[in-house]
Amino acid sequence: MAKAHNTWAHTSRLTGVLLAALSVPAAAAAQELGSGLKRAELPDLLILPGVDAQEESSPPGVDEPAPSKSPVRPARLQVAQSPAHLVAAAHQKSRDAETVAEYGQILDQCRQALSAEPADEIRRYAEKLSSWALNRRGELLAQQGEEDAALEDFEEAVRLDATRWRAIHNRGVSYAMLGKHDLAIADFARTIELNPEYANAYFNRGELLYEKGDFQTAIDDYTLAIGQSPEDAVAYNSRGHAHFRLAQYREAVRDYTTALRLDPKFAAAYVNRGDLYMELGYFSRALMDFQAAMQTGVELARAYQSLGWLLATCPDERLRDPAQALRMLAKSQELAGRPVPAVLDAMAAAHAAAGDFKQAKKLVNEAIHAAPPQLANQYRARLDLYLQNQPYIAAPLKVQTAARPVGDTTTR
Repeated sequence: MAKAHNTWAHTSRLTGVLLAALSVPAAAAAQELGSGLKRAELPDLLILPGVDAQEESSPPGVDEPAPSKSPVRPARLQVAQSPAHLVAAAHQKSRDAETVAEYGQILDQCRQALSAEPADEIRRYAEKLSSWALNRRGELLAQQGEEDAALEDFEEAVRLDATRWRAIHNRGVSYAMLGKHDLAIADFARTIELNPEYANAYFNRGELLYEKGDFQTAIDDYTLAIGQSPEDAVAYNSRGHAHFRLAQYREAVRDYTTALRLDPKFAAAYVNRGDLYMELGYFSRALMDFQAAMQTGVELARAYQSLGWLLATCPDERLRDPAQALRMLAKSQELAGRPVPAVLDAMAAAHAAAGDFKQAKKLVNEAIHAAPPQLANQYRARLDLYLQNQPYIAAPLKVQTAARPVGDTTTR
C-alpha cells in the first residue's frame, strides 16, 4: 500500500521491499514507503537565561535581561569590530534573516568573533547562534534539494550545540534521504529524548521502522505521533499501512477512514482504502473510493491505475469494463510521465479481458522486462494465461478476519 505525506517543505519517498503475495495495485503501491519525512516547521531560535524558553518565534536575544553580566550589549560597545560587536551584529541580522546568503552572513560574523578567542560567554553564545543559523540554512538547502550540503550544515549545527534537537531531527531526515537509516533512527530517538512532545520524530522513526519491516514497532510510533498530534491525517494513513502489512485489515480500514474524516480531500487515503477493499473483495466499495479520489481534484496516477486494474480484472462481470479500464490506465501512464510496469501489466489484463490476447502478450512482455524480479514473476504467470487465450481474473485475499469492513462514515 502506498503512502503519501505533505511535509513542511521537504518530502521524501523511500523504496520498500515488495511482497510477492500482493496483487498488482497493492504490490506496485508497496514500493513506496512514502509518507515523506517531516522536518521542523518552525525556526529553532536560541534561548538564553532570562528569556522565556517557550518563545522561539524571535531570534536569540543578546540584549534581553540575563542573570549574569553580559558583555554583548550593543550600547556598551567600545571597539567597532570586537567579538561582542560582531556577535551583536549577527544577532541583529538573525531577527529577519530568510535566505541562504543571509544565514551565511550570520555565520561569517560568528566565525570572525570566534577566531578572536573571545571570553567564554561570548564564545558560547557565538557557537549557539552559529548552530541555530546552520540549522536554518540547512532547512533551506534541503528545500532546494541540496541534501548533501544540508546534511553538512545539520552536522555542524549539532557539533556546536549537542542539545539542538531540531538540528538533530533534521539531520535524521537527511540521513534517511541518503539511505543511512540506522543513523536516522538514532537521531529521531535522540530528538525524542530531548523533546518527547515532538510528534514528527515519532512519525519519522515509524516510517523507517516500516521500511525495515518492523511493522508492530512502527505502529507503536505512529500511535505516539497521533497522541501528540491527534488531527494528523497522514499519521493515521501510515498506521493503516502497517496494520495492512500485519493482516490487521479492520484496523487498517479504520485508520484510513479516520484519515479521511480528518482530511476529506486526502486523495491517497481514498486510493489506499480502495486498494484494501479491492484486495478483500469489496469491489463496489473500492470503486467508490477510487472515484472519490478523483473527485478531490488531485490528479493521482495511482487512482487511475487502481481503478483501471479493478475494471480490467474484477470477478464481478457487472463492474468489469475493459474499454474504460484502458482509458483509466492511459491517464495513469500520462500522469506518471514514464512507462510503469504495473500499468503495462494492467493494460495487458484489460486487452485480455477484451479478447485481444496478441496485444496482451505484447504489453505484459514489456512489463516483465521493465519490472523488478518480484513483480516480473507475477507478470509471467499472467503471460501463461494469455498464451492459452485466457484472461486474468483477480481473486480476493482469503482471510478469515475480514468478513466485513468497518463502517465508512466519511463524507464524500
